[in-house]
Amino acid sequence: MTILQTHILQHSIPLKKNIRQTETEHLVLYKAALLVFFFSLLIDTGSEIFNISGIPIPMFAGSLVILVGLFQWHYPRDIVIAVMVCLIFHWVVWQWVFDAGFIDGVRILYSLLFAIVIGGNDYPLSFARYQIKILFITILLLLSTFYIGLWHEVPGGRITFGDFGSNAIAFILAVGFFTGLFIVWDEKGMYQKTALVSLPLFLLPIWLSGSRKIMLLIAISILVTGYFIGKGKRLIIAILILYILFCMYELTLFDPILDKIHYQLIENPDRDTFENSVKFRMNLINKGLAVFSEKPFFGYGMGAPHSSSWLAEYIGITSNDGSIVMTHNGLLDYLLMGGLYLFSIFMILYARVMWRLKSILQHAESDIFKLSILMIALNILFLGLVSFGDIFSKMGWWIFGLSLYLLRNIETQHQNDESSSGRLIS
Repeated sequence: MTILQTHILQHSIPLKKNIRQTETEHLVLYKAALLVFFFSLLIDTGSEIFNISGIPIPMFAGSLVILVGLFQWHYPRDIVIAVMVCLIFHWVVWQWVFDAGFIDGVRILYSLLFAIVIGGNDYPLSFARYQIKILFITILLLLSTFYIGLWHEVPGGRITFGDFGSNAIAFILAVGFFTGLFIVWDEKGMYQKTALVSLPLFLLPIWLSGSRKIMLLIAISILVTGYFIGKGKRLIIAILILYILFCMYELTLFDPILDKIHYQLIENPDRDTFENSVKFRMNLINKGLAVFSEKPFFGYGMGAPHSSSWLAEYIGITSNDGSIVMTHNGLLDYLLMGGLYLFSIFMILYARVMWRLKSILQHAESDIFKLSILMIALNILFLGLVSFGDIFSKMGWWIFGLSLYLLRNIETQHQNDESSSGRLIS
C-alpha cells in the first residue's frame, strides 16, 4: 500500500463514520416529524377550531416532514413519474401567472411535494414498516373513540367523530383495516397480536359511518389483492366472505341500523335517500361534463371547481338549504380545472405508479411482495377517494408517497445487485 493510499484510507474512515452519524440523526428527526404528522390526522376533522389562519394543523405537520425530508431527498428515478410531476408544477405556476386559484395551487403543490419527499429517500424497508406501524397505532386511537362512545349521529342516520365527514372517517378506518391485515401477515409478537385482535373492530364503525363508497372500495381492494397474492386466494376469499356476512349480519340483526336504512330508502323524502342521492350526483356529473365540453382542452382554471362564485355561475346546483354544492367528483374537478391536459397528466401519474407496483409482484422478494400488495390495496382506496371528490387528502398523498418510496427502494436494490454481479464477473 502506498503512502497516498494509506493517507486516503485514514481520512475516509472518519468521514464514513460522520456520514453514518448524520444519517442516523436525520432518520431520528424524520421519524419524529412523521409521528407528529400521523397524530395530527386525529384532529383533522374539518373543524375551523383546529385550523391556524385557515390552514389545517396536519398541513403544518406535513410541512415539517417536507423540511426534514428534503435533507435526504432524491429526485424520482422513474422518468414518466418525474415528467408528470414537473408538468403539474409547471401548470400550477402558469395558473398563478394568470392569477387563478392561488390557494388551490398551494394545496396541489403541497400534496405533490409531500408525496415526492416521502418517496425520495434511500432508507431501508424497515423505515416503511415503521411508518405503517405508527399509522396503525394512530388509527387505533381514532377507532377507540367509537367504542368509548364519543361518536355522534349526523343528519341522514350516519354517525361520525367530531366534524369528520362520513367518507373521510371511513377512509381512515379502511386504511387502518388494511394496514392491520399487513401487520398480521408481516409482523411477529405484540404488533401482530394487537392487529389480529383489533381487525374485527374496524368493521362496525365503518358500516355505521354510512359510507357506501368506502365499503365498496374495501371489497374491491380485497378482490384485487387476492388475485395478485395467488397462493393466498383462499385466505382473501375467506376475508371477503366474512366481510360480506358481517354486512348482512348488520342488516338483519341490528334494529337501529334497520331503522336508519328504512328511513334512508323509504321514508325520507329528501335528496338524502339513496335513490335521490344517486340522481343528485348524476345531475352534478352531467352538468359538470356539459360545462367541461365548452372548454375541453385547458379548462376554466385552477380554482374553478372550488369557488362558490364559479360553481353558482356554471354549475348552479344547490342543496336543500340553498347552499352551492361542489361536484363531489375529483376526476371531474381535474377536467374543469385544467381540461384534458391536466386530467391526462394526473391519470398517467396514478396509472404509472399502480402499473409499477403490479409489475414488481412477479419477481419481488417476499418482504417487498407484501409491501407491494399493501400499497396496491391502499392506492385503490386513495384513488377511490379522489374519484369521490377529495383530491387533497393528506393521508391519501402519504399513501402515494410511500408507493414512490417502495419503487425507489426496489430500483436501488436492483442497481446494487447489478453492481455486485459486475464486480464478481470482473
